[in-house]
Amino acid sequence: MMVLRLRGGQHVEIRKRQRTARKWYTFIHGLDPELHVIEDIAKALRKKFSCKARVKVDDDTEEKFIEMSGDMGIKVAKYFTTENIVTRDEIVLHIF
Repeated sequence: MMVLRLRGGQHVEIRKRQRTARKWYTFIHGLDPELHVIEDIAKALRKKFSCKARVKVDDDTEEKFIEMSGDMGIKVAKYFTTENIVTRDEIVLHIF
């Protein structure tokens, strides 16, 4: 079981952005950048959902986040809660 530490008691934010007409990106922000667990989470998400998931660094804030291909917001939230990575109260979904 993976134990995850959040950055400063904040929330994990899951956002999605439309790339083209039917293509989406899903972004996961708020994970602790000091941990190397982010790469392990991205690898687990790649295997679980059979999609591209990679760790990127924001140029402005130097924050590490996970970028996934596809509309995976609700699936990622369910995966995080069932695997006890974070609780439901610590997840903020920005999905429309």
